[in-house]
Amino acid sequence: TDLIDGYKPEVTLKLPAQDLEKLFSVSAATPAGYRGPAIQFNPPERNPITYLPYYEAGGRTDGSWRLTWIPFVSER
Repeated sequence: TDLIDGYKPEVTLKLPAQDLEKLFSVSAATPAGYRGPAIQFNPPERNPITYLPYYEAGGRTDGSWRLTWIPFVSER
């Protein structure tokens, strides 16, 4: 992901008590400058979060790594 909501380096999401697979979709439009595929996470009552493949986030150089943590809280 890029910055969440354009400025946050991290966010905690509260997941609804529903089928989580329905909250994810392949994005119809890949963000400018990327090749994708982009996966869209669409939690209720907030802006979607776009996930891109690791290699799109700078993972194509020897010895590089990237770590992303997004905590989730479930209503279940």
